[in-house]
Amino acid sequence: MKSLRLAMAALSLTYMGSAFAVDASASLGTVTGTQYFTNSPAAGSFNDTYSFSVSAGQSILAGVRARNATFTLAGTEFWSLSFTLTDAQGHFISNGSTDVHAAESNITRSTGMPQFPDTYIGTGLTISATDLSAGQYHLHVYGTKTLNTLGQEIALSKMYQGELLTYPSGSQANTLAFYAALTGYESPEGAISPTPIPEPSTLALLGLGLGAIGVAARRQRGR
Repeated sequence: MKSLRLAMAALSLTYMGSAFAVDASASLGTVTGTQYFTNSPAAGSFNDTYSFSVSAGQSILAGVRARNATFTLAGTEFWSLSFTLTDAQGHFISNGSTDVHAAESNITRSTGMPQFPDTYIGTGLTISATDLSAGQYHLHVYGTKTLNTLGQEIALSKMYQGELLTYPSGSQANTLAFYAALTGYESPEGAISPTPIPEPSTLALLGLGLGAIGVAARRQRGR
């Protein structure tokens, strides 16, 4: 009975560890047209991966955007974003580049109330790739999220928003609609959020916990 309790305790610790996993992933499926993705990671570093597939001869335009919020008395809630495209084997294809259309500041206000931000300034990156081979690819969104000095997180800057547009090579992407959707502060309908991935040490602990439960159960049956 004691060994069973110890096994259950180990398993509980495993689930606790999984809840704090930083890395997360999601599948966007086979994308034809536009697919949105979003996440609101905890403060600190994050590394999210979105997998998707395309048919041969497709080109893509992908973007990710967030908003920095500045408080007069509490500093800035700040995002540091990086954006990379790789193939299914992890081979580098392209890095995201800063894009004025995806990062423009379109809200400025002075409320005189320190609990509200005085300014929002967008930060955004885009990736383009043409004439891709059929298969699976990965978009990697990573960086850091820093809260203001009061530790506040507000709705208009708590998440990043991403968009993936596929279109036939040789044709023109609808960039007007693409940039209009990258507001950086709300999740479009159908946006996909990633699921946390347990770290290798967490998976090892889970295996030990399940193994210990099995041993304890066999001992109980043998008595």
